[in-house]
Amino acid sequence: MIVQCWSSEDDLGPHTIKFSQSYEFSFRVNWIGSTKFKCKVKFGNGDWKYWYGFKYWRDEGEGHYVRWDVNETRPCLSDGLCMSYN
Repeated sequence: MIVQCWSSEDDLGPHTIKFSQSYEFSFRVNWIGSTKFKCKVKFGNGDWKYWYGFKYWRDEGEGHYVRWDVNETRPCLSDGLCMSYN
């Protein structure tokens, strides 16, 4: 799988992740609390699938550590909350 995340200030570039591997990144939230990271993932030769990997208003209580379990059908936060791909 290939994953790439970016915000309005940073593009973290594409990363190839093999089964059972993980990918992490860190960042600082901007002073007005509007930081968002959009992510995309591609499995094999499939299409890109998109979701918000971080939104300050949604994830601020996570201490800026947000873990996603990503599969071909949907991304899920480690607390069990699942999102739909956009």
